[in-house]
Amino acid sequence: MRMHRVARCGAKECSLAFADITRNGRQRYCSTRCANREAVRRHRSRTPSAARR
Repeated sequence: MRMHRVARCGAKECSLAFADITRNGRQRYCSTRCANREAVRRHRSRTPSAARR
């Protein structure tokens, strides 16, 4: 039996906990929705607001 790691979601707006069942133990988000939301947030923070218009 493999021990699961319990972690808190890495998304700013999410406070859910999840069991990291990946082999390497590097899961950061509770769902793909949270992962995508954070990826968009990071991308928008790097892109100048004038370029997004």
